[in-house]
Amino acid sequence: MKNLFIKTIFAGLFLCIVTVIQAQPYFDRDGIYNPERRAYLTAAYNLTAEQLAQYDAALAEKAAQSHVFFDTPHPRKEWIAGHIDLCKQFQNKVKTFFSPDQYAKWAADNRNSDQIRRYRENLNLSDMSLTQMLQIIDDGKKELRGIAQQKIPEKDKKALQRKTLDKRNKALKALVGEMKGEELIRYIDLEDKAAFVRTYFPQFSYNLSYVVGQNYLDFTYATRAAEWSDKDAKTIMAEKHTAHMKLLADMKASLTSEQYAQWHEYHFRYHDNYIRYTHDMTPQQYEIYKDVMNSRAIGRLAVVKTGATGDDKAMKLDSVDRITYNALSEKISTQCADMWIKNAYPNK
Repeated sequence: MKNLFIKTIFAGLFLCIVTVIQAQPYFDRDGIYNPERRAYLTAAYNLTAEQLAQYDAALAEKAAQSHVFFDTPHPRKEWIAGHIDLCKQFQNKVKTFFSPDQYAKWAADNRNSDQIRRYRENLNLSDMSLTQMLQIIDDGKKELRGIAQQKIPEKDKKALQRKTLDKRNKALKALVGEMKGEELIRYIDLEDKAAFVRTYFPQFSYNLSYVVGQNYLDFTYATRAAEWSDKDAKTIMAEKHTAHMKLLADMKASLTSEQYAQWHEYHFRYHDNYIRYTHDMTPQQYEIYKDVMNSRAIGRLAVVKTGATGDDKAMKLDSVDRITYNALSEKISTQCADMWIKNAYPNK
């Protein structure tokens, strides 16, 4: 879990920031022997066996230094500055054992970016393929951001997200192959989760952002698998609940008690803020919303306790929901009530 991957953007170009991910051979091979990388370096720059050994040693040194640096919390500016310095040290070392022509081509190919270098070495990409891949990734992120900002029912939002992800994944696999594509997709998704953690938990170390990000990614994949299945609604809800309980357990195992308390408070506050946003409520209206939802839960429980079954039970539950809808319409807005009913009954 303590391997490294590098990424960020600076002055319009990708620079580098170390990440921790589980073993993924196409993106996590710095510091260890990698036959595929060595084959690429030999073909692209005509390196000798001695140069290849020196290159591996330089990568191993940078990986070790980066891990130590990023295992300690730093302000974001210090993280970026420190990693840029490590990248420059690595580049300067490479310059000492590459010929001037080899180094010039290597530097030009990598565009001063460790992210690009890894893609080059482990996916064996041409300039055209590299440009296509980066465009596919960027287009997918832009589309997903746009979908996230829409105030539409969850069912519609998830359908749009799935369409975008399917399009992105199909394009990446067509470009680099099925097996490498699967790993590339998982890496992209993990990087997004880790970036989310770094944004909202800057007090965590950079390495820890990838541990927490992996927990989020496991949860996301589990809930998607449930939602995208043909199972009945009750089973899907149960599987999503199981995934959420696993997320809580994974976070508790990954974080100190203080860090877990910080994450737990944010996790549920994020959920509240998301509902407020999609239902277009003020903080004061959201307090009313929670009271109405609590009344609904009490009303539905009362119906269950009566022992009602069949059409009689369905009619009584519908009555509770009509009361809920009317309360939301009158106390908040019709827009809020409409959004609630669409999310509560996505299949209707």
